[in-house]
Amino acid sequence: MSGEFQPPAIRFKGRTELIAKYYLFFSIDCLPASWQFCLTDSDLSRCGGRFEAKGNVIMKGKTILLVDDEEAILRSLSLHLTDNGFDVLTAASGKEAILRLKEKHYDLVLTDLRMQGLNGIDVLREAKILDPEICVIILTAYGDMLSAIEALRLGADDYMLKPCELDELILRISNCLDKQHLARKIKIYENILPICSCCKKIRDDSGKEPGAGDWIAPDLYLRNKAHINVSHGWCPECLKKALKDADNS
Repeated sequence: MSGEFQPPAIRFKGRTELIAKYYLFFSIDCLPASWQFCLTDSDLSRCGGRFEAKGNVIMKGKTILLVDDEEAILRSLSLHLTDNGFDVLTAASGKEAILRLKEKHYDLVLTDLRMQGLNGIDVLREAKILDPEICVIILTAYGDMLSAIEALRLGADDYMLKPCELDELILRISNCLDKQHLARKIKIYENILPICSCCKKIRDDSGKEPGAGDWIAPDLYLRNKAHINVSHGWCPECLKKALKDADNS
């Protein structure tokens, strides 16, 4: 586990493995409050840069494809986004943007609506086809409001009027990435069946908020979920152990 975050065993009093599992599958928000208070900024940074203490997505390292056919806008926005910790690549046309989208993964696309040739709507469509989870923000002039609304109908995550306030742009981007991060966590969580390491009960979150379900025995879970009746018996190893214990007693 070299290079991965390992919570200090001394401060967590032997709970290292349990804490590490929480970090692997969930976020710091899932930890009991008393454990969260033990974390330092150094611990959080060694967690892989995935979470802040308040659960917000850390923007550092997030990749953004910036698309505009005006060079001055590309330069100024790219500089501002880079200063805020983003990894920014640019495209001077819709055609170039689609080529770049096919070359590598991006977390978010920030594209102008009106461009010569392929426009922002074309970039939006292709981006969502290549990666349905990618965030797309449309930059548009006031006179293009109907087109911006159409972009939202087609899956755009947000739109902003040009010229936009840079601080507001960073806030909108952060909000989009927060939602994307949450959606990815939920997707991972849906494929995890919570089983108690001690009693082997299974948590059934059906119809409840994640983490709020009742802990039930495995045979009841199978009967309720898969309509499978379980017959209780002994495996050879357990039978031998039980007979040995009976003889010793």
